[in-house]
Amino acid sequence: MGRRKPSMFSKNYEKQMKKMKRRKYIILILACAFLVGAIIFLSTPIKDKVANIVKSNINVSKDENKDENKDDVVKENDDSNKNVSKEDSPQNEKELIKDVLIEGKKLKLKLDSKKEKIISFEGIESLKGDVSPNGKNIVILNKDSQNMYLVDWNGNIKDVTQKEYISDENISFSKDKVISENQDYIWADNPKFINNNLIAYTSYLPWVISEKNQYIWTLDINSLNRNPHYEIYGKNIKMGNIQEKGLVINIDDKVLFIDSQGNIIY
Repeated sequence: MGRRKPSMFSKNYEKQMKKMKRRKYIILILACAFLVGAIIFLSTPIKDKVANIVKSNINVSKDENKDENKDDVVKENDDSNKNVSKEDSPQNEKELIKDVLIEGKKLKLKLDSKKEKIISFEGIESLKGDVSPNGKNIVILNKDSQNMYLVDWNGNIKDVTQKEYISDENISFSKDKVISENQDYIWADNPKFINNNLIAYTSYLPWVISEKNQYIWTLDINSLNRNPHYEIYGKNIKMGNIQEKGLVINIDDKVLFIDSQGNIIY
């Protein structure tokens, strides 16, 4: 049951009536405020704002998850790159320096350890030579002794010097004796690779005492067979680079070639 209305004959009638009216006003005001608030909240702009806020929070959460996953992928890629760099890093492909001694003279070989080949070499001025096309060997001539050596990429040294020359009359000429008795005699000079197995060099041979004409000789590094080319000679012979026709040779300003078979091409 509802609350009883005060009796008009009551002593506090007016006071109670005012109190009741005040309560009704408060209830009415609260009801209106609630109604207005509900209308405003349910209106489209406000509802959209609320929806956008909720949607934005959801997207932010998704983006954060994506960023975390992306960071994980990047981290994995970084680790993968680290593994690749360990396998194919310049340290594994780096150039190595190996020292070898040629008659007590230091020769520095610059090597590509991955390809197992010689890149270049350095030595004192009396050591001269050439690197084979495949980089597996170098030929070195000691100008002081005119001894010739073959050095492979591991630093192994092989003496390929012609110690003596046997003439057509079956007379033996010792390299050391000929050089000691004939000042400025060229027993061997200017070694140069024609291909991976064949070397060309110059010499005064077959003449021990001559007009100092130089001749072209070839040396097979596997069999150590030598072949002279007496048909071409000159005072000044320079070896060039390997071209399509063969090794370039300049003899007294005349250019010719030696092919991979050791044949002279004019």
